[in-house]
Amino acid sequence: MSTTNNVEISGIVKWDPNVFPPKSEDQKPIMVFAVEFKREKSNRSSVFHVKSYGDMTQTLQSKGLTQGDQVVVTGSLNEAKWKDRNTDEWKSRVEVWAHNVDFVSRAGNDTSARAVDSYEDIPF
Repeated sequence: MSTTNNVEISGIVKWDPNVFPPKSEDQKPIMVFAVEFKREKSNRSSVFHVKSYGDMTQTLQSKGLTQGDQVVVTGSLNEAKWKDRNTDEWKSRVEVWAHNVDFVSRAGNDTSARAVDSYEDIPF
């Protein structure tokens, strides 16, 4: 049985990223955004939630990651679980923990491609 857990998602950033500052000095910031992948031969699309940690979050902020940017995200899959405050039910979703983010094109027609790489801040 293999322990490999790698995925590559290509698509458009669905909404402006949310950045959560560290709660204490020993933590680093977290960025949450979504990438929408549209299938070529149908009207269907999928939205993948993405998290970045620490230095990668800071670099993505400085590069100005924004809604409409076309990116390729390489990372690993993680199942997030939480208890819904309204219904008191457990919820879950699979998300991508980003190891690398390549900018393919920028919202507003800036076509410069850039890569952001950081493995050391992912909490596993």
